[in-house]
Amino acid sequence: MTPLVRVATNVPSGERIFNRADEPVMQPSARGVTEREQAEGMVGQQGDFYEALLNAQSDLGEGIFIIEGERIRYANEAFCLMSGYGAEELRALRSYSELGTEDQRPALDHQMGRRSRGEAVEDRYETAILHKSGRRVELEVGAKPLQWEDQPPHLVAVVRDITARKRVEDGLQGSMGMLIAVHEAGRVLGSTLNPEEIGKRLLEVMHRISDLDAAILHTRDERGGSSVVHACDPKGLLRAASATPEAQAARLRAQETGGYHRPFRLAQPQGGSMPAVGLCLPLVVRERVIGLAEAYGPEALAKEMAVETLQSLVGQAASALENARLYQELAERERRLEDLVGKLIRAKEEERRRVAYEVHDGLTQVAVAAHQHLQAFAKDHLPDCALGQTKLDSTLELARQTVREARSVIADLRPTALEDFGLAAALRAKVEALQTDGWEVGYNEDLGGERLSNEVETALYRVTQEALANIRKHAQTARIHIALAHRDEAVYLEVRDWGRGFDQSVVSKVNGWGEQVGIYGMRERIALLGGNFTIRSRPGAGTRVVAEVPLPTSEGQNGERTR
Repeated sequence: MTPLVRVATNVPSGERIFNRADEPVMQPSARGVTEREQAEGMVGQQGDFYEALLNAQSDLGEGIFIIEGERIRYANEAFCLMSGYGAEELRALRSYSELGTEDQRPALDHQMGRRSRGEAVEDRYETAILHKSGRRVELEVGAKPLQWEDQPPHLVAVVRDITARKRVEDGLQGSMGMLIAVHEAGRVLGSTLNPEEIGKRLLEVMHRISDLDAAILHTRDERGGSSVVHACDPKGLLRAASATPEAQAARLRAQETGGYHRPFRLAQPQGGSMPAVGLCLPLVVRERVIGLAEAYGPEALAKEMAVETLQSLVGQAASALENARLYQELAERERRLEDLVGKLIRAKEEERRRVAYEVHDGLTQVAVAAHQHLQAFAKDHLPDCALGQTKLDSTLELARQTVREARSVIADLRPTALEDFGLAAALRAKVEALQTDGWEVGYNEDLGGERLSNEVETALYRVTQEALANIRKHAQTARIHIALAHRDEAVYLEVRDWGRGFDQSVVSKVNGWGEQVGIYGMRERIALLGGNFTIRSRPGAGTRVVAEVPLPTSEGQNGERTR
């Protein structure tokens, strides 16, 4: 059976995942059309995912190729760039080993063969291939076998171009200090998301490696403008060096092309106060120039070893700065989202109050008036039979119940006890109402009469309200306990029941969307206050809803911490 491999339509030109070119595609029989179409649909959905994943790996600089037997069946853009061949040229090779250098072909066949057979081998190994131009490209390779039902075995290889790293390692064998500095830079640059700190650390390492006279790091914004991240100018030579025609031309070329540029020499004025050599290195992320590093120093800066080392450092700094930018964007979006959610919650509370006033001034007043009119009517028009009296009493009870329900709705929408007396009193009133209804309720509170901020009190009250509503609906118990206390610099709330509990791993499947929204609402209220919200439950063991919110502190006049 011919392997079913769909053609990619959203990958770069020259890259295709395709049917085997050396075998005809068999026409499906009528009997198998439905099954074939279903299979194609499933493969198509999976193919979209895998194509997106493979293209994402290209953006990260990782080459990927897929082997069937010895033929290359697929190669992503990154691997095409590493090898110098187009995707079609790679597929036309009789064997992947044709890419290997003479000294690496036996080892390449051996390593790939062991992985194809599923033998236990190291995760990654190093090899070398010949670029189409004839230069040697050092690679780090990781390969795993891939087997589908009714399909021939494939081998997926993920490679990274380590040519620059190998050249640096080979050239710096006698200089361990430089190697340590490069290694340290990767760790240091990756340990912070502050652009200014990244720039400072980069220039410190560059200065230590090459004994620079001056250096500066710029970044570019979306509008093409430039801003200084950090500068190092202990000798006061940066302004003059960067203003020279040689520096301006190199800076322009680096910003426009993002490519490699050789060091340039600076004309020396009388007295020799100008650095001897300059170097402009673009910061490139996914073929986009995001900044520029300029370095000025002695003749040693022009050596290939120094240039390659600084290129490596700048490459790491580019990734670190891009990560910092993305993190700042994400943090800003999260802040905007938190502001939006906070506004929505505040708007919801305002809407509750508005509805409570409308119910109080409208429905409740009508119900009270109807009850009073019925009482007056019953007093003036006594029924002439027992059945009439029963119906009248029933009607009066319905009117009283309507009044009670309206007042209960108002209390839930706008708890006056919470506004007037605080969280502790509002929860105590809630407990007393439950006890009146026959619930077995325990309540412990040690706030000592202290009022919390309106946001904290409202959030914890609504969490309690939602937890009790869930207990009524699902717990099948009338035994609960509520605890409200100070713990260190936070207020702690716990609502516990001894009901049937639930399996937390399947709660989203069991409960309806309304319950899920209720849980998300509780969690979001507490998260907006910087607190922690947890639900702990097991079938047959009840449920605990816990919220803990930090309380803001300030320094008093005598140095005492006050809330």
